[in-house]
Amino acid sequence: MAKNLANRLNLRWWIGLFALAVLGLLLFFVGPLFTPVIPVEVAVVERGNLQVVIEEEGKTRLPDVVTLRMPFSGHLLPIELREGDRVYKDQVLVEIDPRDVQLAYEIAAAEVSRLENLLAENSDVTLEKLLWQLAAHFARSVEKAELAAAKQVEASRAKAAYAEAFLRRMENLYAQKAATEEERDKAQLQFVEFQTEYATSQLLHAMTAALKTAVDFTPLLVERYIEERSWEEKRLQAELAAAKARLAQAELDRSRLQIRSPVEGVILSRYTSGATFLPAGTPLLEVGNLDELEVEVDLLTTEAVRLRQGMSAQISFGTGESFSGNEVSSSLPEAPVVAAKVSRIYPAGFTKISSLGVEEERVKVILRPDPKDLLRLREYYSIGVGFSARVRILIAEKTSVLLIPSPAVTRDPDNRPVVWQVVNGRVYPRPVVLGTRGHYHVEIVEGLQPGDLVVWMPSADLKPAQPVRIERQLTVSPITIPETQSQTQNN
Repeated sequence: MAKNLANRLNLRWWIGLFALAVLGLLLFFVGPLFTPVIPVEVAVVERGNLQVVIEEEGKTRLPDVVTLRMPFSGHLLPIELREGDRVYKDQVLVEIDPRDVQLAYEIAAAEVSRLENLLAENSDVTLEKLLWQLAAHFARSVEKAELAAAKQVEASRAKAAYAEAFLRRMENLYAQKAATEEERDKAQLQFVEFQTEYATSQLLHAMTAALKTAVDFTPLLVERYIEERSWEEKRLQAELAAAKARLAQAELDRSRLQIRSPVEGVILSRYTSGATFLPAGTPLLEVGNLDELEVEVDLLTTEAVRLRQGMSAQISFGTGESFSGNEVSSSLPEAPVVAAKVSRIYPAGFTKISSLGVEEERVKVILRPDPKDLLRLREYYSIGVGFSARVRILIAEKTSVLLIPSPAVTRDPDNRPVVWQVVNGRVYPRPVVLGTRGHYHVEIVEGLQPGDLVVWMPSADLKPAQPVRIERQLTVSPITIPETQSQTQNN
């Protein structure tokens, strides 16, 4: 009985084991019919060249823009040129009404002529010098006359003294009855005559002294007059110099009635149509040479430190993304692209507020397009100043490395890089070791082999062994930037 019980238990065990096996087979073959199949896009792991690039939006500019301005205040004639018109060096672009300038020239010329005549008259001092010589000669004559008058005064005084003494003696003699009355009267008459002669000589001496004083000032007055004439000459010379300056300015204005283009190029801006009065310095036209177009881009300083002059670059002027390096962007409009190189890196940075309101430290970088590419581009596209452009600057390059698109890499809960590999219609997470990162692709150092399929932009719904359906297979074909000759030499 115990043996039968054991046989029944073994039979049940085998029946249970068989049922579990059948259930497992059913789950294996029928289960996928109830598991959702997720459509995915995959990329093929391939070997290729990886370029490390910097991409940023920029705008076109010209290194030199000539602004033509009013050289002086005046009436401007109508300007026929418009924006975009081609101009040549020394071509007349603007004309100014010559009537006001001609009138100013004639007034200045007349003033110069008048002042030259006055200066010629004022500079002739021949008569004044002759008068000075006569005054000096007359002064010497008067001086001699004054000396003679002084001697005459001395002689008259001596005579008067003698007459006075003689009169006293005669009066004494007359009192003593030793002289007659007639002799006394004669002595008295002689005394009066000599006194009168003495007074007359004194008066004459005073007159000659006064005349000498007056005559002595005559040469000084003449010299003063000649000196004033010299000052007048200097004043006239200053006025003449100012008048000649006005005449020279009028002549210069006459030569600037036509404003010519200093360079060959196109009209970039027209600030006025003319036929109006404008003050000096008013901007009229802007002229630039579009063959010298360059692109200005504001790069983050953390990126710009890796740049150097001569690095290769590409410039895209289209509206679509032209540097994606995969088939996703093939439906976007093709953008005109030209080769370029870094021509200048500004030494000073600046702070710029991003669209998200974040302060960023940036620096200006100038890229110079290849002249032949730019010329060919401008034959088919309208490229001007201030146009938006997207630049792609080559920083470094690796050759023959395993590449996958950057969107294929995700992170596991431990923040390790993972890709989802497609094997036999199912996806499995594969840890990978990443190398150099490009803008759109990343180098795989370990974890994958050429030809493996990885999910491009895996969704969060993927699970290990999840069945998938490949809707599209992409190839890793990054756009490369050809190195310029200068960069090849630097490397």
